Amino acid sequence: MLTRLRVPHKKVLTEIQKHLKVFPLISPKEQTFAHTLTSLQKLRWLSGPQIYDLMLAHTALDNNVMNLYTFNDRHFRRFGLPLKIIDPVSQLSP
Repeated sequence: MLTRLRVPHKKVLTEIQKHLKVFPLISPKEQTFAHTLTSLQKLRWLSGPQIYDLMLAHTALDNNVMNLYTFNDRHFRRFGLPLKIIDPVSQLSP
């Protein structure tokens, strides 16, 4: 899932096309909305972009994606979902 690519708007389409050559496109399943709402009932402190992140996490799970690479690893870890959250920076060699 690509969000906040940190590139100028003019380059976003090029970046997305580049990523789609490597990663498949996934989308929410019918049950994703129900799963997200169930989590929201438990995580009542969430607001704004965190709710969107929760939806992304459930979209990944519902598509059998178990590893999530994100620069916002702290946000996703707080959800307590069975995802392996990986900060891409931690994967760089020293």
